[in-house]
Amino acid sequence: MTTKPFLSAFIVILALFMGCEDTTSSLSEAEADSQPLLTEFSANVLTPAAFTGEKVSEEERKFIVEHSIDDQMKMTELIRTAPSWDAAHKGMQQLLSESSQLPDYIRRQRAAVFMLKAARSLGDLNDAQREAIAAYTTMLAEYRSPEAALMIESLKRLEGYWSEGEIQYAASRSLEGADTFLNNRYYCDSCPAGKVAADSQNEIQETQDVFIKELLGSVEALRLMAGS
Repeated sequence: MTTKPFLSAFIVILALFMGCEDTTSSLSEAEADSQPLLTEFSANVLTPAAFTGEKVSEEERKFIVEHSIDDQMKMTELIRTAPSWDAAHKGMQQLLSESSQLPDYIRRQRAAVFMLKAARSLGDLNDAQREAIAAYTTMLAEYRSPEAALMIESLKRLEGYWSEGEIQYAASRSLEGADTFLNNRYYCDSCPAGKVAADSQNEIQETQDVFIKELLGSVEALRLMAGS
């Protein structure tokens, strides 16, 4: 598939670096018994350039890929080894406060996606957890994340905590990202992966196909939440 020239965004497919398969099979017996908060680490991230038509240089793409690996590994290990979601949240806030060469739009979106996925393990939320989920949801809205299904889940958990206007605004921001992703068919062929093995390319594409299917099934519900 040929990448359209005006699509200068960069989708971070985390399968590119570590894979998006269920990783429990690679855990030790003790680790598996601990039931990690999250075992599937993938996130789709659009750059601000996706909405302006600007072009991201090849040098910038390579820079982002090279510096994403270590950052992702830190987040992955933090969540996989945290004894609770609250502990993971505290660790993630510390990690995000540290200096990094990666742009905030990548680090913050990725952290928000990971933490909101991990929050699926929570039951009834306490005030601190609800506040934290609101903060991560705000990160997705800030950067117009295309993670529509995750946004819907999060906004439903914030009903009664956020006003209707706040929910509509966050939904509309995510909807803009989802529409940009789908309307331009910005699929994994435009990931700045460089040359990767054929099996890795297949895994990346399979992961992307799952996301596309999920996105297509969620976008209308998101549109309703946005009041569109």
